[in-house]
Amino acid sequence: MSAIFSKQFDTKLRLAAGAAILLLGAAGAVLGYLLHPKQLDTGYTPEQPVPYSHKLHAGNLGLDCLY
Repeated sequence: MSAIFSKQFDTKLRLAAGAAILLLGAAGAVLGYLLHPKQLDTGYTPEQPVPYSHKLHAGNLGLDCLY
């Protein structure tokens, strides 16, 4: 039985599939690095020049604490 595709085409297809897998893996690694909480400054709390109490503003004064 003869092959539908030539060996050369089969080799090129395998190389293209391998390259696609490597590129997807590299893209996943880059996204994983960039979206890591350490890179996004999650939990970053800058020093406040004026002491700010949420108890006063959100508690006693009843201001909405969305910001």
